[in-house]
Amino acid sequence: MQKCREAIKKYVPIFTIVCFAIALLSLVLLIISRNSYVFCDFINSTVSAAYRFVMAKISSILPFSIFEVLIYLLLPLAVFLIFAAVKLFCDNVARIRYVFTLLGVVLLMFSTYVLALGIPYSVTPLSYRLELPSVEVNEDNLYDTAKILLDEANALAEKLEFDESGSAIMPYSIGELSRKISSAYSSLSEKHDFIPDFSSRVKPIATKDALSHLHLLGIYTYFTGESNINVHYPDFNIPYTTAHEFAHQRGIARENEANFIAFLVCLESDDDFIRYSGYVRLYDYVASALYRTNKDRYYDLLDEMSDAVRGELIADSEVYQKFADNWLGKISNKINDFYLKANGTEGEISYGLVTRLAVAYYMGK
Repeated sequence: MQKCREAIKKYVPIFTIVCFAIALLSLVLLIISRNSYVFCDFINSTVSAAYRFVMAKISSILPFSIFEVLIYLLLPLAVFLIFAAVKLFCDNVARIRYVFTLLGVVLLMFSTYVLALGIPYSVTPLSYRLELPSVEVNEDNLYDTAKILLDEANALAEKLEFDESGSAIMPYSIGELSRKISSAYSSLSEKHDFIPDFSSRVKPIATKDALSHLHLLGIYTYFTGESNINVHYPDFNIPYTTAHEFAHQRGIARENEANFIAFLVCLESDDDFIRYSGYVRLYDYVASALYRTNKDRYYDLLDEMSDAVRGELIADSEVYQKFADNWLGKISNKINDFYLKANGTEGEISYGLVTRLAVAYYMGK
């Protein structure tokens, strides 16, 4: 035993030991959370919420995406780490301690993931927390829900300005949008206390079409605490996507639930463009489900769609089709699907499951 302690002291840095202890504690919390809604809700609203809040505030200090900078540094960093292992550490003890230090970093990344997103995947389902009724989804209530959303989108489109491509123009900066969405979250948190109330900054990815190639409208990076968005799709996506990524930042991990919270947040705003974004994006999800159920009724709705909204969705589809068939997007979809299933969801299809929440919200009234 004494030799074992001496070996650990010789080869394993204190940093790695601390990271291992934190990772072990995180794993225990994750296992308990997966088996208890009560425990999970408590941890998510206390320890996890504190971590996400601190990271969001720290990352909001900088106007650019830290995540994007780290992606650029990934290759040179990998080269440096290999060089350091071969050249900078001459004896075996130093090299072993170096490897254990890198292991400590990996363990720390695991622990931060558990706190930021791992635990939130197991909280009480949103339908219960919002006290939504249990409603069977069928072609009738899909049609009725889609029609409500489309009517609202048609009405709001009349108040907006559109560009020559048929897309509504966002009438303010990304910074102003961050403040508006944060304000809408404050309003929603007054109605639902499980939603944290704080302001944060959304970060546009600067590299042209980077997220588009990966088929992503946005991404929440738990290790930097940032909400990153793709600004190369039509503007109407930006408020809804911002609200969606802010939802992850506030502990709403499941994709369908983040989608629905994003919709509710858009509705809380008094801004026509933000509300329009919420209605059009949710309509797209519900209408897609209707198309799979009854194409004739889907096309009946298209006849009621205003030229403005129709042009909007066509412009959006054209951008998507531009990047639809590329190997990066296919790999990204596979990885995302695996990641979501590993966290107990239905995979990439879970994004569209917001339809169930939308139908329960409108048809259960």
